Amino acid sequence: MLKSIYLEKRATKEFFLILSLALAITFLGKISFFLPYTPIPVALRPQLVLLFAWCFGYKRTAMALVGFLTGCFVDSHLLASLKSFSLGVFGPTSGYLMGYFVVAYLAEKMKIKGVGMTGTFVLLSLLLDLLGAFGVSLYYGIEKGLLLGFFPFIVSDLLKSVLFSQSHKLWARWGR
Repeated sequence: MLKSIYLEKRATKEFFLILSLALAITFLGKISFFLPYTPIPVALRPQLVLLFAWCFGYKRTAMALVGFLTGCFVDSHLLASLKSFSLGVFGPTSGYLMGYFVVAYLAEKMKIKGVGMTGTFVLLSLLLDLLGAFGVSLYYGIEKGLLLGFFPFIVSDLLKSVLFSQSHKLWARWGR
């Protein structure tokens, strides 16, 4: 009896944690701005995904990402830019959206291996940019994919990675 109550409380806590992560990825990740020469916005979502994977682990972050994508299916305006769900998930930004799962997994693995947080964020931000550029290149070719989906984001992602990696102490307390 006590064990089932404990498990129920734990499951409820997990559910609300994952829901909170999904809402943060959805709404805080929507904070973005466009550079004049690329259709892909500079958004907070990539660093949020890395931060959550680092602090809460891959499984929780992956479930939150599934929740985010489910919400985007219901209302495509939840994506960083206004577009239909199919264009967002299967269009030029598909490399970024699917790349979130890859970098979340790698962030947890790099943390376990002892790689520092700032180094992890910088490397995985660049990897996510490459995966995103691959998605863009499926529609515009490799050269334009790199010009539109990778190079414009290097400086901003490096800055965001350093800032977010320094805020991990606040988030790490929530994951316990």
